[in-house]
Amino acid sequence: MKLLAASAALAALASQAPAATVDFATNGNTAGGTVAGGPLSYTLSASASGFLNNGASVTQGANGLGVNGNPDTNPGQIDGFPLFSQEALTVTFSWAVNLLSFNLGLLDRNDDYEISYNGGSFNSFGPGLVNPQSGQNNVTSFSIRASGMIFA
Repeated sequence: MKLLAASAALAALASQAPAATVDFATNGNTAGGTVAGGPLSYTLSASASGFLNNGASVTQGANGLGVNGNPDTNPGQIDGFPLFSQEALTVTFSWAVNLLSFNLGLLDRNDDYEISYNGGSFNSFGPGLVNPQSGQNNVTSFSIRASGMIFA
């Protein structure tokens, strides 16, 4: 699964600015960036758990963001490789936003995933694709991780 283009629609709380869209497939930055060229910024981070994983990094391709779990046969995806692993991608904003929605891609009937807001507990979704994902208000961060997968 990947975090896709046009995936996060954001309305800044502080200024009540109109919603802006971040395109994670074309922004060309795996560390973060700004929203609509304005003062709101975000950072991207990756993690991977499992007994074989040795660090993780954010990847970006034409289909959006992914996680390289090192080792990883699909570094452009957020998956469960190698065995009994769990990759996660976190987007952190410089201040609270109303996260209206986001899209996930490369989901199929075998993919389960979990979503967490503001570092809270993860909620399970899947298998399969449900887009757009509904967001929440007052979001400072959200994380997407693979779940329930033994093989990628």
